[in-house]
Parts: sequence; structure tokens; C-alpha cells
Amino acid sequence: MLLRLLALGAALEGLFLIDEYVPLLTRARGGSDQAAPIIVLVVWIGLLIGGEVAARRPNLSGRALGSALVGAMAVTAVAFVSDLVLALALVAIGYAVLETVWVTTDARLQERTSDVSRATVTSVRGFGSACVSMAMFAVIGIMSNGNDPTPGLFVMIAALAAAGALIARWLPASQAEPAIPCR
Repeated sequence: MLLRLLALGAALEGLFLIDEYVPLLTRARGGSDQAAPIIVLVVWIGLLIGGEVAARRPNLSGRALGSALVGAMAVTAVAFVSDLVLALALVAIGYAVLETVWVTTDARLQERTSDVSRATVTSVRGFGSACVSMAMFAVIGIMSNGNDPTPGLFVMIAALAAAGALIARWLPASQAEPAIPCR
């Protein structure tokens, strides 16, 4: 189980790259250089919302998280297919769900890792995610159409959707006791 969590964590963290390409996506859709930071801000607001969801709903099931990730990647694909610059704001939905899933997966990995091996396991996950990122950067670079990274990004969202299917099957329930809400 630890190996599965390690692989999922490395894959999710390594594929967390969409925001790197938002300015190029904006320009490829005819958006101005002034529109790019606004779209990036919207995407990062999605990231913040995803972190909040993960903090407030730490006991979400693997099935719910996996299904949400597959659905969010479908929404992200719609954003990539559209020629409208404003459609890129939909990427925020994908980023929110991706952050929720990644934080939850990492928390479950940490729960199942002993104190003695936690640093090693985290380092291995980090190395794996760096390898996944470098491979994805290469795929996106090779598949880019001029300054438009969309073709390679479709490979990335397909990989994230596949990870969602694995999360639905592999992500174990949380072992943490529910927190007592403060009043």
C-alpha cells in the first residue's frame, strides 16, 4: 500500500504543472499580456480553494476524490479546447480538485509512514515527482505547436485522469481521528 501511495503522490505532484503554461495558453488564444496574470490569479485561487477543501474534508473517500479528479480533468480539457481566453478560468476548477487530491493523498502517505522512514519516503516521493515533471516538460515541449503547449497538456490531463482512476481504487481511508471543531 505504501508503494501505491508513493507512486500516486509522485505522479500527482509531478503533473502539477498546468499553471506554468497559463500565460502561453492565454497568448495562444489571442489574449493580451495583461490578461495572463488575471487568468493565473484565478487559477491560483482555485489552488487555494482546493487546499481549504482538503483541510476541511480530510476523510473524503478515494472513490470521491478519484471521480472528482477525472471530472475536473474533463472540465480542464474543455478549457483547452475552447478558443476563448476566459475559458481558461475553468482551469481553476481542475487546479482546485488537483490540490485537494494531492494534499489528501500526501496526508494518507504520511499517516502510513513510520517516523523512522518518513524523511526517506518523502525524499523518494520528491525524486519521483521531479522525474515525472521532467518527463512531462519534455512531452509538452515535443508536442507543442509553436508557442501553443495545448497538445502536450492534453497528455498531462489524460495522465491526471488516469491517476484519478487509480486513486478511486488505491487510496485508503484516513487513519486520523476526526478533529473536534473549535467553537
